[in-house]
Amino acid sequence: ASGLLLTPQSVFPGWVAAAAVIGTVLVIASPAAGPGTAGWWLSRRPMTFLGDVSYSIYLIHWPLLILTPAIVGSPLLWPVKVTLLCVTIGLAWASKTWVEDPLRRGPLLSRTPRRAYAFGLAGMALVAGGAFALPSPRSADGYSPERVEAAVRSPSACLGPAALLDAGCDTITGSTLIVPPEVVAQEKGPPVGCQATLGSAQAATCVVGDPKGMNGTVALVGDSHAGAWVPTLDELGRSRGWKVVVHSKASCPFSFARRVLPGESTVERARACEDVNDAVAAALRAEKPSIVFVGQRSGSYSWTARPDRPLARPETDGFTAAWQSIAPARVVVLRSVPDPAGTTNVPTCASTHAKELGECSAPRSKAIRRDDEAEAAAVVPAVAVVDLTDAFCRSNTCYSVIGGVVVYRDRPHPTQTSARPPAPALHRSCSRLLQPCRC
Repeated sequence: ASGLLLTPQSVFPGWVAAAAVIGTVLVIASPAAGPGTAGWWLSRRPMTFLGDVSYSIYLIHWPLLILTPAIVGSPLLWPVKVTLLCVTIGLAWASKTWVEDPLRRGPLLSRTPRRAYAFGLAGMALVAGGAFALPSPRSADGYSPERVEAAVRSPSACLGPAALLDAGCDTITGSTLIVPPEVVAQEKGPPVGCQATLGSAQAATCVVGDPKGMNGTVALVGDSHAGAWVPTLDELGRSRGWKVVVHSKASCPFSFARRVLPGESTVERARACEDVNDAVAAALRAEKPSIVFVGQRSGSYSWTARPDRPLARPETDGFTAAWQSIAPARVVVLRSVPDPAGTTNVPTCASTHAKELGECSAPRSKAIRRDDEAEAAAVVPAVAVVDLTDAFCRSNTCYSVIGGVVVYRDRPHPTQTSARPPAPALHRSCSRLLQPCRC
């Protein structure tokens, strides 16, 4: 039950912790003997083996879960999670067999209790001393959320993509990172509640901008790349008096075609995304926003027609079908941002090349990827396209570090800090493209 109740959105500790506590109490209170009882099941060899190595599993699993996403540069998919589980159990057994048991039972510690206690105290003192002695990377770099907020609010700051959008800025990468790479690497994406996880059966819905909607309601829909633009739409909504309703689910682009992504697609997950998109379309028809901003990394997917929706060209027709279903809302496509890092994790690159941040850049021709959604929009006159490529690239080069900001939190997802400076550019694009919509 705990495994089903606890999700990345769960507030823990919280009421959901009761499931684990109650389960433990029931196991303790259950009969200790007899076929089918908890005691009988827990005495089976696989269970006793896990019990023997449980503390070793506790010690080993956390570094693997934390370090692996940073190394591979993307969230962990189920095949990787299962592999990590097997590796964790194997390493735990090896640690207990060849390190912990020999040390615990050997003469060094077992000869006298006093020596064992001395080693324990020395270990705790070493850990505590290291925690106080090692400098905090955030403090060393002068990082604080307040400093970042003040910099973002400053109208004269050449911060993040503003360094490329403002002709008065004389630097591209900047000399000092306002947010250290190790802090960027911990960023999880949009605010809690604004994006559903890959395994969720429905899109997350949140409201940003002006909650009262003094000048109307707009919407933002799409996959995690739409979620990355929540700060930009929040700024835009506040400045224009818009209530911005966000509907977003990771790896679920707003299309009526079936998306295919190797290593991530199953029939169940594909159907779940289709159900989510049908529900989002219904919600938009009920909410009646004047404008719907759509954003997704459409070029990352392959496309096939859904069984219930025959399409001649699924890669583009799926988008136009989805847009037609939410008429008369005006659709604005947020073109996918460039991907200059390729397969490299951007915070890792910025940390490795701290004195040569230009090493994390790439030629514009390689960084700008296929965008099926923008291609679909090009042949639909009523659909506008906002292309913010110039916020990330110059004529020949696209950058991963701009104006003192690591602009991607992994590979292709903009950081929350970098997503805010482009708001004025989006504001100008909206004014130019959407005048009939009171923009």
